[in-house]
Amino acid sequence: MKLSRLLFYLLLLVMHQSSAQLTKVSGKILDATTLEPMPFVSVSFGKTGVGTSSDIEGQFQLQTDRQADSIMVSYTGYIRKSLAVKNGTSTAGLVILMEASTTNLMEVVIKPGENPAHAILRKVIAAKPLNNREKIDYYQYEVYNKVEFDVNNINKKLKKSRLLKPFNFVFENIDSSNTTEKPSLPLFLSESISEVFYRKQPKVTKEIIKAS
Repeated sequence: MKLSRLLFYLLLLVMHQSSAQLTKVSGKILDATTLEPMPFVSVSFGKTGVGTSSDIEGQFQLQTDRQADSIMVSYTGYIRKSLAVKNGTSTAGLVILMEASTTNLMEVVIKPGENPAHAILRKVIAAKPLNNREKIDYYQYEVYNKVEFDVNNINKKLKKSRLLKPFNFVFENIDSSNTTEKPSLPLFLSESISEVFYRKQPKVTKEIIKAS
């Protein structure tokens, strides 16, 4: 019975010592200029690997049972901060002000030179013989054709003609994207999509109309 009590007291002592070594830090992170809360800021105990991030209101809570003497606070575009803490103690209500970092860019000098597109075009022209489709044994491609006939010289005499009299409503709805040019009246429109196949030997060209 005495042995079990001794073990119990020893266990309480160990638990008390463990809890006494727990380091806790909590607080809020604000922008030093606007004093607005900063969410998603990284907060960690230095060299322990224990860390967290501030919430949407800039609040954070952090604790560890490892040896810790400082917390590191970092966020992209802001100066990194290191704050000292006392190991085995609790620190609450800490307010951390983060200052935006300023970066001085080096001078950039732009000198005139060749247009990079010209080098690409030279390579395209050089490879033109290799891509000549007449030298290919087989190839196929898709073709889109559109044929349209319009009338764009519509005078009053033409509008009042007996032939077009039943279609006078059309002239009232003619539109043009350019107010300076004469409107056009479409009279005929044809569109088609087809697949073209070619074979060099024996030479055969075949076109299959997919839609018209």
